Amino acid sequence: MEAAELRLGNWANNGDEDYVINESTMIDILDNWKTDKRCYWQPIMINKDWLKHFKFKPDINVSSGWKISKGRKTLIVRLDDGLVFYLYQHDIGCAYQDLSLDYEYVHELQNLCYILLKIELDTIPEDPKLKISP
Repeated sequence: MEAAELRLGNWANNGDEDYVINESTMIDILDNWKTDKRCYWQPIMINKDWLKHFKFKPDINVSSGWKISKGRKTLIVRLDDGLVFYLYQHDIGCAYQDLSLDYEYVHELQNLCYILLKIELDTIPEDPKLKISP
């Protein structure tokens, strides 16, 4: 994972636990990147628990599919292969686009949802194992 992939509010793993990246953490990440071009934080694999945490709902029309919507826009993630689909419903029908992107990590999904749907996926940990960066 490169530092440029991260933004405030992204989830990442510091080697021990999962955290939300905050301003203090981002400064440390960028300082390390400037010094030795390494990001010591690790990406978190997308799984069903993370999709539930982010309020994705199972999609009965897509095998292993989970979806999140805002207005007429829907983003669908297939857990079995990581493919992402984007739907936009028009007044006269529906536009479907296979983004043909392989999304494996939580921060990638967070960034994609923000870009396409203008949704900030939940950065408040409900699970006591998840933490906000110190």
